[in-house]
Amino acid sequence: MKKYLLLSLSIAAMSCGNEQSVDDKKNNAPPSTNEVQHIGAMRDVMHKGLISGAVSLDTLERKHIYGLGPTEQLAGELMVIDGKYYVANVAGDSIAVSLADNAKPPFFVYANINEWQEQPLPDSIHTIAQLEQHLDAMTKDKAFFFKVNGTIDSATIHNVNLSAGSEVHSPDDAHKDLKRFSVGNEEVMLLGVYSTTHQGVFIHHDAHTHIHLMSSDHTNMGHLDKIWLKSGAKLYLQN
Repeated sequence: MKKYLLLSLSIAAMSCGNEQSVDDKKNNAPPSTNEVQHIGAMRDVMHKGLISGAVSLDTLERKHIYGLGPTEQLAGELMVIDGKYYVANVAGDSIAVSLADNAKPPFFVYANINEWQEQPLPDSIHTIAQLEQHLDAMTKDKAFFFKVNGTIDSATIHNVNLSAGSEVHSPDDAHKDLKRFSVGNEEVMLLGVYSTTHQGVFIHHDAHTHIHLMSSDHTNMGHLDKIWLKSGAKLYLQN
């Protein structure tokens, strides 16, 4: 009877160990949080050539997730809006935007955001620099996501478009085959992340924001380089 009991306990312990290993990728994923999180780093992609996926997004809590990054191998741009994974790829002289079930960015910045707080956006704000100055004046305490909904006179966006098999040793290598596109007279959503302390991680070295643009009809999407925002836009901050 004692031998039987010991054998049963041993089998049960082995079974529990197997159950834990079934979902290792979920167990190893960063915890769900409304704080800004990042995986991988822009500088490692640009200078060390780490262009393979640093994370599989299906390991993260998908509900209300917002995030930004490039796609694996720098083949396109990634924008995650309330749990939906949008991927933009260069298709000749145009942009192909699609919904994906999963993505594996080489670096990724994200947060799980249940609510957004609307803030007044002065009509005098039209450019990225003016928007950054406005956010600078509001807070410098910590990183946060923001959205801008409005209509643009014009904007320039880019999509990375690295050829398969390419190696990256510098920012010039990473931006090889990059394509820029002009967008105008459209309703758009800007999704951005603000930080004064994450240059080289998920913010470029000469900026406080990293912003992607999505047109309201989801036909244009990419990393925002330049914009002229019409008056009347609405600003939303991560709550």
